Amino acid sequence: MNRRRGSSQEIVVVLIEENSNIAQLIAHELHKEHILLHTAENLPAFDSLMRQHSRIGIIFIDVNATTRDETGREMPLWQIFSARYPHVAPMICFTGSAGSPTDTPLFTAPPETLIVAAPQDFAYLSFAARAYIAMISRNALVEDAIHGNMMPSLRSSFREFAFDTVFKLIESGAHTGLLITREGARMGLIFSENGRITHAVTGGLFGKEAFHTIFGWKNANFTFYKEITTQEHSISSELTSLLLEASRCDDEMNGLTLKLPLHGHIRKTANYMDLMLHEPVTGAEISLLNLISHYYIVQDLITHSHMSSVAALKLLQKLIDKRLVEFVQNTAIR
Repeated sequence: MNRRRGSSQEIVVVLIEENSNIAQLIAHELHKEHILLHTAENLPAFDSLMRQHSRIGIIFIDVNATTRDETGREMPLWQIFSARYPHVAPMICFTGSAGSPTDTPLFTAPPETLIVAAPQDFAYLSFAARAYIAMISRNALVEDAIHGNMMPSLRSSFREFAFDTVFKLIESGAHTGLLITREGARMGLIFSENGRITHAVTGGLFGKEAFHTIFGWKNANFTFYKEITTQEHSISSELTSLLLEASRCDDEMNGLTLKLPLHGHIRKTANYMDLMLHEPVTGAEISLLNLISHYYIVQDLITHSHMSSVAALKLLQKLIDKRLVEFVQNTAIR
């Protein structure tokens, strides 16, 4: 049921997390930023919150949280949320699990899933929450569009209209508006002003990195709402340049991930310290090596490197070529 979001209500963040210790850590970071947070352990608790708070800015959900569907099967809660339409709010998946790759559901989780394994990770969640709340609070129409309370000017999918075709239509018509894309649990927002792309966001990514990520969602559904704007401006490039760069990054990513699978597991080699004495190592390579002390999944390294996916993968390949890092079998990590 669609409900008009009352402007008098505060925008809240909802955290779905069964582990009370992790929930307290995340709540501590959000409270420091004066962000109104509500927690829910399961789906009934979330639905109860929905009846009390109609304005939800963002949902953080642990990929390990499960519930039973109508047939009694145990299912990841994020999958049930991704099947709901319209989405209640943008959703960022995370996990506090440091278990082995064989006993966590990370391989079926959204690629942007954040591993909260260090203090800065929890701070990053508050950064993402602030960004979404600010965007919604400055223009209530953004919130209405996300919740499906408006009639879109165009509704289709990238299967029927290619990504570049859609944005060339926006450019040629000098349209101002918001394109909302959805692919499973993922939601992406791309704003245009007079045909120019001005801002993009998905999960915890903003600007060109978000635009490039959404470009790769070949089967995503989308809706376009005219005359919705935002004060945030993270993109200034011309559309032709944006599309060429996104296409090039997509091709590079496809080539790199054949050699460096995003769910592959890596570790420092046993003698990496000795090799560093004889191999020239850049500051960026050292920073990535330091991250490998905390994160062993390639996708997690990309997320925490604060680089583009292509740049991070190229850097990781250099570390492998220098024999400072190696791939390992899943069963070798405990």
